Amino acid sequence: MTKVVKSSWDLVREAIQGGRTDEALELIEQGEGSWLVDHYPEFRKQISMRLGEGQDAQCFITPDNPAVSAKVQEITGGYAEDVKEWWADCERLYFWVIRNIEYAPDIYTPVLPEPMNETLRWEEGFWRMPAETIKDGAGDCEDMVVLLASMLLNYNGRRHPVWAIGIESSKPKP
Repeated sequence: MTKVVKSSWDLVREAIQGGRTDEALELIEQGEGSWLVDHYPEFRKQISMRLGEGQDAQCFITPDNPAVSAKVQEITGGYAEDVKEWWADCERLYFWVIRNIEYAPDIYTPVLPEPMNETLRWEEGFWRMPAETIKDGAGDCEDMVVLLASMLLNYNGRRHPVWAIGIESSKPKP
């Protein structure tokens, strides 16, 4: 049996992707100072992606994810050609999300500055991947939207577009 040894960067990336930013920061603090400098751009990108800004938001729509596919199949039994059944399945997916995903406010996520020597700020806005939302049974508005969009695209086999429109408040960011 071969033992897989993960690099410190792999451990940090897994912690970030799993929403465990405190663990990721602790792993960095345990490492050598040059480690952060060497990996800062990728580390910054991984964390910033979780804020769902700009084009990064598109990567959260994951209709081909196995957890999404399994849940869609469980709820609908598969794609229906009949229009009435098709709409009923879309409704089933919607109601499954609102009845089974508990609203949970976002955790604060560090917004790493560019360049590195500027001030770190924290922002409330951590996006979960649809599989994480299913697994956790919880998420906020964006998490539920990207889950439902992923489920609808999976259900219809991308035959029909699904739009997820985000509206930001005019409240200024700190």
